[in-house]
Amino acid sequence: MKIVIAGAGDVGFHLAELLAFENQDIVVIDTNQDVLDFASSHLDVLTLKGDAT
Repeated sequence: MKIVIAGAGDVGFHLAELLAFENQDIVVIDTNQDVLDFASSHLDVLTLKGDAT
């Protein structure tokens, strides 16, 4: 399944972590490059810097 998560804060990161563990295709979108770098270095997800609204 392909999943897009808007926001890489505490909730978004945890959701991505759970779904990545289930081998889902995940894209995480956030405006903060630091949290995206953290997510991509700890999870098997694609990150995209931008506004999801």
